[in-house]
Amino acid sequence: WSKAVGLEAPPEEVDPNMALIIDDGSKRHRKQVQAFDPLREDAEAEQRRLEAIALKKQEEKEEKEQKKLEKFLRKEAEREAKENAKREEKELKEKLKEKKLKAIKDQKDIKAKEVKKKVKEVRVVYNERKTDRKRALKRAEHE
Repeated sequence: WSKAVGLEAPPEEVDPNMALIIDDGSKRHRKQVQAFDPLREDAEAEQRRLEAIALKKQEEKEEKEQKKLEKFLRKEAEREAKENAKREEKELKEKLKEKKLKAIKDQKDIKAKEVKKKVKEVRVVYNERKTDRKRALKRAEHE
């Protein structure tokens, strides 16, 4: 107890070779011997079997998760492909509609230009005899 508390001075350090010579041989080293256990082999075999089963279950679980992930990714890709197809179809329909509207508008513009052209070409020909008579009647009414 006094050594633990530090009341005595620590022993001088001695060279390991000298310590072997001085040693009084009070300590004996004993070899560890395993006790014979007749059930040890069976227990080890059971432990290995349980480890193999646990490993197999873990591999099955990982495989199942992998399949689930692959299925999810495949469905996601299919959904995305459908969305792209719908979007492209919608865009195509819109373009066709715009082309039809533009064609109709162009046709209307062409018709309007033709009508304007015809109107400009048409000359009003007055029957001089008829107009003169009308003018005379109007003058007579006003007088």
